[in-house]
Amino acid sequence: MAVNQKLAEIRHPMPEVVQELRALILAVDPTIEEGIKWNSMSFRTTEWFATLNQRALDRVEFVFHLGAKVKGAQIRAEIPDIPGCVEWKSGDRCLVTFRTPQEAEDQREAFRHFVNAWINHV
Repeated sequence: MAVNQKLAEIRHPMPEVVQELRALILAVDPTIEEGIKWNSMSFRTTEWFATLNQRALDRVEFVFHLGAKVKGAQIRAEIPDIPGCVEWKSGDRCLVTFRTPQEAEDQREAFRHFVNAWINHV
């Protein structure tokens, strides 16, 4: 309920895409849970690993990380790319951005593989 309320509050211009990607992330693995962390929709297994960047109102953007504390891990080489959508900020933190609903649809399977690979490091 808290996540639905938060999503309604931010009034994202691509709510269908946010909801579709939310469902996709949750479906990747039964251990994935959602909640509000850092005042935004976030996902976790044993640690928080992805957070919706709700300030990005012209796109759907997730910050992928390895929890609240920077660990300095170097997992970049082990994570499959999503062509044109991934911007690495460090070896263990990146942005995944979908600029249009069509881009999100076209990259759906690549995003699923990305999330699956990411949670293996959490």
